[in-house]
Amino acid sequence: MRPIVLGSLRFATIEAMSLDVRSWERATKAVVFFDTYLKRSIAQVTHAAIVNRLFPYTTSGLPELEGLFAPDKISEIHPETLIRAVESLKTLQDPGERMNMAFAMLEQQSKKPLPDVEKFPVHFYDDGITSLENALRLRQIVAFEHWQGHTDYTLGDIIRKVSAG
Repeated sequence: MRPIVLGSLRFATIEAMSLDVRSWERATKAVVFFDTYLKRSIAQVTHAAIVNRLFPYTTSGLPELEGLFAPDKISEIHPETLIRAVESLKTLQDPGERMNMAFAMLEQQSKKPLPDVEKFPVHFYDDGITSLENALRLRQIVAFEHWQGHTDYTLGDIIRKVSAG
């Protein structure tokens, strides 16, 4: 029997490490596990990087993902940019107009296609694990739809589907 690898730790620098687990379910379980057994002064989760597509499993196994996580291949998501844009709406006096503009901005963001690889902040210590689980689950749904041939499917389509139901 060969060993079953659940994840691979990589130390990029003396102060930064990454854990490759190849599934969002395993990633969220790892966050909770390490938070339980390691002091936060030793290790804390700050970001998640995810490949937003599915890969076929072949007799030779899963593809090597190393090249996908090269710094020039990762699109880093900065939620602060959207927050600043929403805060700029405070200048609008009419609350209804402010709300409509905020929803329009969110709608526009949700229609953008996801990058192949994206990195975004994780707020586990403030929000708990559910926030990360939801973000990763939604991306898996989009990746599955793309796998099925619906390559124009976006996070916005999920939001509209859930809102209608």
